Amino acid sequence: MTDQKLPITADTKNTFAPISPSIHEGVIQRHFATDPATRDVVFDPLLEGMADAMQTLRLNVEKAKRVAQAIFANEMETIPARHKRVKEESWRATQAGTKAIDAIFPRAQREIEMIEQKISAPPRPADSAGHMLATEIRSRLSAMKPADRKKAIDAAMADGDDTVLGAVLNAPPILSGVGSNEEMAMLRTRWQRARHGADVNRLERIKQAMDDLTRAGTIANSYTARLANSKIIDQAEAKAQAVKDAISGAIAS
Repeated sequence: MTDQKLPITADTKNTFAPISPSIHEGVIQRHFATDPATRDVVFDPLLEGMADAMQTLRLNVEKAKRVAQAIFANEMETIPARHKRVKEESWRATQAGTKAIDAIFPRAQREIEMIEQKISAPPRPADSAGHMLATEIRSRLSAMKPADRKKAIDAAMADGDDTVLGAVLNAPPILSGVGSNEEMAMLRTRWQRARHGADVNRLERIKQAMDDLTRAGTIANSYTARLANSKIIDQAEAKAQAVKDAISGAIAS
């Protein structure tokens, strides 16, 4: 059944509302990386899985819409009965899609945690000599004037000297004189982008894709909820209960 065959009424108008473009796998595919030389898409199993989850959601929301249209076209049922069936069947369809999103989220979260651990800071010293050197570096930096300390850290960043940067990033900022936690966070971000640019980029894309999936799930639930009119259902059920109560009262009297 197509949209054109179902007459638009106050009861069915929401089944003609377009599905949000936010519920589309293309929203996730825009986060795929491309090879700068060939412009080919770089295969990423996680993002592919997230795109598949979005596609599953889209297909099931479209199914919910078709089901609602078919039920509303059935004139053998009362309007309240149709709304009740639409509510039940459309939710069943949409939830099959949101479950796909729920299933991919733990996998994405594990990947985020792995990347964040990998890029958090240079490796800590493996022996006592390394620890002593890191302590000495922090002591020297802490004794410097702010301008000289900044110059020394900038030089280490430019030279790729992770011995110096590791001594700073693997300890509280007060020990190296870097200053506040905010300044330390800025330094860490600089180091991450300098040493792990590809990982930082992928981390950002995964987080953006997770936000898109969360938004799509919320929109899908809201869209599905509007397909049926709960007020019509509640009023009909209240009337039906009143009739039952009246019959029971008549029988008992």
